[in-house]
Amino acid sequence: KLRRLEGASTQLRLTLYSSVYSDLQKLSALDPTMSAAAEFAALYTRCSLLLTRLLNCPGWLQQESSGGNVQQLVTLTFRLVHAFTGLGPGDKACARGIRLRALALQLVYVVNGSTGSALGLCETFLNHAKPLKESGSNFTVSSNNKKKDASNESNIIPEDEFLTSVLNQLNNEKRPGTVARTLQPLLSAHPPTPLPPIVNPRAIHQATATIKEPVNDSDVIHKLIAGLLLAVPLDAQLSHIPDPSAVRIRISYPDQSVQHVVPRLNHLQAMDDPHCYRLQTTVLLTAGVWSEACQVQLSLVLDLSPPGPKRKHDPHTIDLSEPTTVMLWPKPMKKGI
Repeated sequence: KLRRLEGASTQLRLTLYSSVYSDLQKLSALDPTMSAAAEFAALYTRCSLLLTRLLNCPGWLQQESSGGNVQQLVTLTFRLVHAFTGLGPGDKACARGIRLRALALQLVYVVNGSTGSALGLCETFLNHAKPLKESGSNFTVSSNNKKKDASNESNIIPEDEFLTSVLNQLNNEKRPGTVARTLQPLLSAHPPTPLPPIVNPRAIHQATATIKEPVNDSDVIHKLIAGLLLAVPLDAQLSHIPDPSAVRIRISYPDQSVQHVVPRLNHLQAMDDPHCYRLQTTVLLTAGVWSEACQVQLSLVLDLSPPGPKRKHDPHTIDLSEPTTVMLWPKPMKKGI
């Protein structure tokens, strides 16, 4: 449906994006062997839909809600690039291309609608743009004026006019304001590139995890002395993890504080399938500031963020599992202890 969108109206694009996204979600639920490929295509379509809606919303730079939508797009495109393995060169190029658009959109929004510094965002965007041009030099570039060899279809990278225009117009420009003014019309002029046909969908996998223990059971209450630690066993199955050293146990407390715990590598046992692991470890929890029962959430994530304090919705963190809830009931420390 999306292969011939050149010159299509915005409304037609939005309608097709919504229709295709719905179809891909249904396919993902119906066929487990195609699930990861369908999830990848659905996520790419969702990003395209969100990007198109933002750019065609009048006055989006002045709307407070746009900030949340821009951040959501940045987070989704990060997952698109890092959570899937087995992608062909064309799929990777499209994912990185829409990631570049998301970073460009974020830079434009911050420069126009914020008083903060955009130097870091500008540097991040430029650092993403230049390697993309170099990475496409070893593969066949597809355009409307070039014939494609079906036998070599997996090596075809769709031509991205947005990237080409960015590199041609920016040259060595590094000032955020000038870069943002250059990017804004280019984003509107060059919509996201449609995904090429996925040649081997069953080769695509998505990084996921399932926590088997502890289970979500509100009737199970873990009692502990306030200010002391409680050891909770954790048993989880991890599948298609590209980098096991990036696996973290995320602990989310009721006061919105978040901890990322690095499991010991010897607690990750490699399974028979490639890049699949079983994690058996112990998580130390505390409830030093609560006097009543409270819920603490445990989940597994891939942490690709720079060093520093962690946030619950960090754009450089990929959720691997659904959170499981542990109920803590702190008791006051007895006098004399």
